Formats: sequence, C-alpha cells, structure tokens
Amino acid sequence: MVTRSLGAAVALATMFVGTEARAEGNENAGMLYDGRTLRTGGEAFVEGGFPGVGVGVLFGTSENIDLGLRATLTYSGLGVYATDAFVAGAGFDPRIVARFGITSGKVASLLFRLEPGVRFAHFDPSLRWGPEIVAALDFGLHVMHRGTVYLGVEIPLYLDIPNTTPANPFAVIMPILFGAGFEYHATDVIGFGARVNPGFEIVAGDIPKSPQTGFAFLAQGYFVLRWGAQAL
Repeated sequence: MVTRSLGAAVALATMFVGTEARAEGNENAGMLYDGRTLRTGGEAFVEGGFPGVGVGVLFGTSENIDLGLRATLTYSGLGVYATDAFVAGAGFDPRIVARFGITSGKVASLLFRLEPGVRFAHFDPSLRWGPEIVAALDFGLHVMHRGTVYLGVEIPLYLDIPNTTPANPFAVIMPILFGAGFEYHATDVIGFGARVNPGFEIVAGDIPKSPQTGFAFLAQGYFVLRWGAQAL
C-alpha cells in the first residue's frame, strides 16, 4: 500500500512539473512586439491603424530566427508615415520579415527586425513605387505574467525612383520612429496589443531645399493567433 501510494505521488509530481515546464516554455516564446522570437511553430496576425491595415505570418525557424511575410494596404500616399503634407492615396506595401533574437530573459528581451520589400506608394494619378527596407529594434520589458511593455525604434528606408512620365524626381525617404506600447498574451494561442511610434522624416534627393524634415508617426493595434508553441 505504501509503495503504491508513493508511486502515485511521484507520478502526480512528475505530471505537475511537466505541466509547469510546458507553461514556462510557452510563456518564454514570443509573439509580435514583445522582443522575443517564436522559437517553434508560427503565428498569423492582423494590424490596423496609421498608415494602413495589414496581415502577416511568421514561422519560428530556429531558437533565435523567425521568417515570414507581411502585406499592408496603406491610405497615406507617398509620404506614408508623414503628416505635414498629408495627401490620401491608396498604396500597397509587401515585405519579407526576418527577426533575429539578441537576448531573451524573464525580465527583458531584445530582437532585431529586418524587412526588405517593394512599396507601391500610390496608384493614382500615376503609379509610384520603389524598393524599401525596414530596420527595427523591438525591446520587451516583461512587467507582468503574460504582459510586456514594448519600447523600440523603427526606420523604414524608401527609394522613390523616377518611374512616371514625365519622370518624378529621385528621392530617399527615411522616417525615424521611436515607439512604446503594450502586448498581452491572453493564452498560449491568442495575443493582442498596441503601439505608437512618433518621430520625424528625412527626405533628400532631387527636390527643392533638400534635405527636408517633418513629423511622422506609426500607430497600430493588432491581434495575433499563435500555433505550435512548445516547451524547450
């Protein structure tokens, strides 16, 4: 009887420890802007705000690297993030997403994000497009169970190449956006959050009074659906 009771206690303790380990492993895996890579599995997400509405997907390819795609429908025309000379115009912004974990801990985490793509700034009255690359640092401060304060900087670099008739002037457009926000993982599967990144935009090239500067910002709310998170 004593042996049987001891065996049952050991089995129960093993099951409890295993459950805790799985929960900790899942919690230590990231979602979108909490500074942590996915490590395993993947996620789909939707974002909305300024300068548009987008969807994307990410896959954890290793402990420190995520790869995926995102596509955004923008409504802010050529300036995209700028507000000083805002002119509404529909655009499309598809990008490859690569995230590289720098450090991940119980208190704080940091990753570097690189997103090359092609920006179609607007389609009317003429198509304006060019290559772009977004470089960003996402820092997460894990202030509560499943809750993270986001701090970061995002730099979208866009080349406005001559592609109209008559040719538009060549220009380099580079916003520098410093941000803060909050992300909450309701479960291992569902997460949501918001961030605001105000900053300034530099425009240089074959334009009058080059370089020019002005206010720019990014503001988003987002929802994440996660799958395949595993204990490590």
